[in-house]
Amino acid sequence: MYEVKGYNKALKRPFTKKVDAKSENAAIEKVLSLFGSNNGIRRSMIEVKEVKEVQ
Repeated sequence: MYEVKGYNKALKRPFTKKVDAKSENAAIEKVLSLFGSNNGIRRSMIEVKEVKEVQ
């Protein structure tokens, strides 16, 4: 489980998401995919600031 923190440029607010993933890169990919499919936000509008592994 990873916690991804960043900034959503489209909505102009920070976000924190927890996702199940095997690596940090997979966690980032999952978050970008979720924002795109759930909110219709492009990947370029998401700025990832921090990724850390959580229990």
